[in-house]
Amino acid sequence: MSERARTTWDTAIARARAAPDQPRLVYQPIVDLQRGSVTGYEALSRFDGPPDATPDVWFAAAAAAGHGIPLELAVVKRALAARPALPPNTFLSVNVSPGALLAGELHKSAIDLRRTVFELTEHEKVTDYPALRKAIARIRQAGGLIAVDDAGAGYASLRHLLELRPQFVKLDRELIRDIGDDPAKRAAVRMLGDLASRTDAWIIAEGVETQDELDALLLLRVPLAQGYFLGRPTPSWGAVEPMALRFLGNVGRQHKRDAQVSSLIEARPCLAHDAVDRDTHLLFRDHPELDVVIVVDAHQRPIGVRRRLRHSTDADGSAVLVVAASADVAEVGRRATVREPRYRSDPLACCDQQGRYIGVVTIARLLEWFAR
Repeated sequence: MSERARTTWDTAIARARAAPDQPRLVYQPIVDLQRGSVTGYEALSRFDGPPDATPDVWFAAAAAAGHGIPLELAVVKRALAARPALPPNTFLSVNVSPGALLAGELHKSAIDLRRTVFELTEHEKVTDYPALRKAIARIRQAGGLIAVDDAGAGYASLRHLLELRPQFVKLDRELIRDIGDDPAKRAAVRMLGDLASRTDAWIIAEGVETQDELDALLLLRVPLAQGYFLGRPTPSWGAVEPMALRFLGNVGRQHKRDAQVSSLIEARPCLAHDAVDRDTHLLFRDHPELDVVIVVDAHQRPIGVRRRLRHSTDADGSAVLVVAASADVAEVGRRATVREPRYRSDPLACCDQQGRYIGVVTIARLLEWFAR
């Protein structure tokens, strides 16, 4: 940075620190994707130039000039002062660097930090995790929560997750961009979601800007998200964008149906229990693609299976896993995996509300559903 540029920034930062209304705060909704409602807000800084630059540039310049932590703390205090106006049942999230946490001022700035989430940024390297954990413990004792920002952007955020055990994990916006068209990104989100769930943390997707990205996140069962498609930052407590709200309602209903076994059913012939000996050979002869056939009783209720033995036209009787068409796919998948090993590849018999056979769900279809 040239001497002239440094002087310009020093003047601008001093002006921002002295002005009672700088930086301005705007609030971006964080949306519960299942309920279609705002569950929290992220407080974001906005600086009035000159220079005309993004908040990241302002904070980087302040850090270079030795004013980074005081400027961060000023923003945090302004955010804390806004909490009394928060809508009911929402939280307020604000960015903070490890250095600002270690400064030891945040837990003193308010006796009660409930409904406050401190997002730990990744802009500087953490050299002392034990000290940082102590600072975070003081925040938690005051009721505050911790989030790790930009998860997936680098190793540091993953180490933060493992070392600090945050309550929220915010996915890097580059992971979200065009996620519907990128299987690798979807796999990364699944991995981070699994890791977060094992540490009792919630996933928040950042930078959701399109309907396709939101749809992909719904399919991945990401619980919370924010971005321009869901709600832009505003000086007041904004609501979910109407277009996003309509989409969440429509797609939520569809995804609820998709999460039921009924979405995976395949029509397959069955065998009447009183005609097994007569018809088994004929059915397998006429349907060479089948290895297992469901056996039903006089009321069309599944009671067993007949199996085509390898290199043989004989069949043996076996128990069958019966599921309702309205059953949850995830629960059915768990039930299917705890069967005896020799039966785990068998299809599941699906029934209507009266318990009558209507088709099967194959293990292949289950695997496809879980791989989405």
